[in-house]
Amino acid sequence: MASVKVKLKTDKTLSDNTHPVVVQVIHNRKRKVFYLGYSATESQWDEDKKLPNSKHPERKLLLSKIENAVWDIKSIILEFENKKQKYSLEDIERLYKNKSNNDSFIIYCERLIKSLKETGKVGNASVYQSCLESIKDYTKDKDIHLNEIDYKFVKKYLEYLESKENIVNEGTSKEYKKKLTVNGISFYLRTLRAIINKAIKEGLINETSYPFKNISIKSQKTRKRAVNKDVIKMVEELDVSKEENLQLYKDLFMFSFYNRGMNFVDMAFLKVKNIELGSNPILVLYFLK
Repeated sequence: MASVKVKLKTDKTLSDNTHPVVVQVIHNRKRKVFYLGYSATESQWDEDKKLPNSKHPERKLLLSKIENAVWDIKSIILEFENKKQKYSLEDIERLYKNKSNNDSFIIYCERLIKSLKETGKVGNASVYQSCLESIKDYTKDKDIHLNEIDYKFVKKYLEYLESKENIVNEGTSKEYKKKLTVNGISFYLRTLRAIINKAIKEGLINETSYPFKNISIKSQKTRKRAVNKDVIKMVEELDVSKEENLQLYKDLFMFSFYNRGMNFVDMAFLKVKNIELGSNPILVLYFLK
């Protein structure tokens, strides 16, 4: 049976003077290493345990990455062995890459976003993209395994969101820093929760590992901005036919209203084929009048 071993690859030094952390597989006297995307200095590495020590700044994430990688590789080897099937290091690498891609948070999110765009759900795609960018910002662009998103990860991410300061009016004389609101934090957490729920349904995450079980997502009531029907009626009957731009703005507003507040981004990507005469008679009469 092939041997699997975690190593600090000290024969290779990166630009920051750290060494890559790899999983080494030896089979039929041949060797292949699988890079995990993390590195460490020798002082941050426990050579006896073959694991990062307490000095490593990303020890928890790296330990999780190592555990998942070793489990995946050993599972692939065991499957070959149980079937008494011949295999090579290239076979292990091919299956491991496929498995890693399926379990990658970034790749999974990008696949969801692409699917939403293809089905015309541009608004939802934009929401998922915002969440993905926030997670990438939090992990400093390092990819993570779906199973790494546990209770501790979500708790730390929540703390990050609570402390993060965004630049408002960037590049202008009125530029200033502002922390996320309670509802802003809720937006990212609810979106991440939706992504995790989808991954669970697809069998990519074990339901028993659900990270939001003890996470409370707070929200605040916002000032009501709705107008009464008299205002809507007034806008509808307003004659702006001599003002080209105002007519367009009015039409867009009424279109959104008759479609239950459709998001402008979704409206911008609509095509004629998306409109069915029987689906909304009021809408059709308004725009065909």
